[in-house]
Amino acid sequence: MRKSLWLVCIWSFVLGFYGVSGFSGCSNDSKDEKSKEVVAEKTTGETSKGEKSVGEVASEKAVGDGGQEDPGKDAGQEDIVKEAPPKEDPVKPEPNPNVGKIRWSVSVQGAVKSMVLSPDGKTVYVSAKAFNALDATDGKELWTMASLGPKLSVPVMGSDGTIYLTTQTKFLYAIDPVKKGTAWNAKLTAEGHKFPPALGKDDAIIVAAGNTIQAIKKPGTSVWSKNYVLNSTVTSPPAVGPDGTIYVCGKDLSLHAIKATGEKRWEKSLGGKEPCRYISTDVDGTIYTGGSSLHAYGKDGKAKWTPQTRFGVVTTTVVIHQSFLYFGTFGGKLYKVTKSDAKPANILWANGVTISVNDEITFAPTIGAGGLVYIASIDSTDPEIQFINPTRGKVERSVTSREPFAGHPAIGKDGTLYVGTNGGTIFAVWTDSLGLANSPWPRGLRDNRNSSYLK
Repeated sequence: MRKSLWLVCIWSFVLGFYGVSGFSGCSNDSKDEKSKEVVAEKTTGETSKGEKSVGEVASEKAVGDGGQEDPGKDAGQEDIVKEAPPKEDPVKPEPNPNVGKIRWSVSVQGAVKSMVLSPDGKTVYVSAKAFNALDATDGKELWTMASLGPKLSVPVMGSDGTIYLTTQTKFLYAIDPVKKGTAWNAKLTAEGHKFPPALGKDDAIIVAAGNTIQAIKKPGTSVWSKNYVLNSTVTSPPAVGPDGTIYVCGKDLSLHAIKATGEKRWEKSLGGKEPCRYISTDVDGTIYTGGSSLHAYGKDGKAKWTPQTRFGVVTTTVVIHQSFLYFGTFGGKLYKVTKSDAKPANILWANGVTISVNDEITFAPTIGAGGLVYIASIDSTDPEIQFINPTRGKVERSVTSREPFAGHPAIGKDGTLYVGTNGGTIFAVWTDSLGLANSPWPRGLRDNRNSSYLK
């Protein structure tokens, strides 16, 4: 019997050589079909549904774009095996299959303010009840400083790796991460924990405390002979422009431009009822800020366009990417507008993207190198980090937590997004953006060092 079947197969092969169909019983269809399915799965970008590793603390969920089908895809097209590209074409790296999943999560004492990343991306420094240094790979605590005071500001990293933060006890601390301790400190005029310092011209540390702006240099000495004093308390962290000019907001609805030498350059009344909370600067010296309106000023203090009120109260930093500005509002909307005239970027952004918050968006979005917009909400019911497509204005993915998120998300060069919560949990989430976008101001405090300084 086997000999007969063998002869039949040979005869089938001969007929097939001349274009005549052979016998199906001699083919290995099951093996071919299995191979075809595997290739099709990779082609369509679908992934298997495995168990979530988030546990009880957080979960990740993928969000579609409305269930719209590709009009150019026929039924069964996903089974077609695409031809391999020519060998001379460059091979593209495989996408990270863990995008949108929790890499790790750890807990620290107290609400997380924000964090900075070391230049090599190996260490995450966090301000909470204490100052913590964590291994960026797994979140393991490397060392901690618990004696700086009951309340700390967001940390800021200098160009030499020194970390600066201010405290409720009226001190600016310079922390040496190599020695794992304080390098020096300086006395402030008022509690300074509410706002992070900024890096200024010639390595000056710019501090906003009470109604006073101070410029301090190592080892804790004042740069100016006289501090800059506002007529009201400060309502924003200081931001520094390309020429070293310092910008800060006041509770009296004012915007101040201060020379690097400490003298007033100009002062503007922003009007409305809400003071500005954050400031960002562009490469040409343009200053963007919010409050009751969206504002843009040249470095000479002249308005770039009429203050825009149609968005409502702007509550976050105005993040800059390419020809567009991104910002959050009191009404829980994320907007994208053009830099030239502040008009909505396109019809999909005209009414903003709704973010899950109770009343306002507190922390600015972060723009990744891959182009996606990442924003963390403080909503107490369903807090989440949203991955938003900047062109379509659609939420592509989200990561949820039981605790409201806090701080501006940072993104390492390996694609890990770091963000904390009010409950003291720190999350490391995989993204497909290898670092921050190459933009003048891609996140709330500009860069992963929280420098607030556009050199």
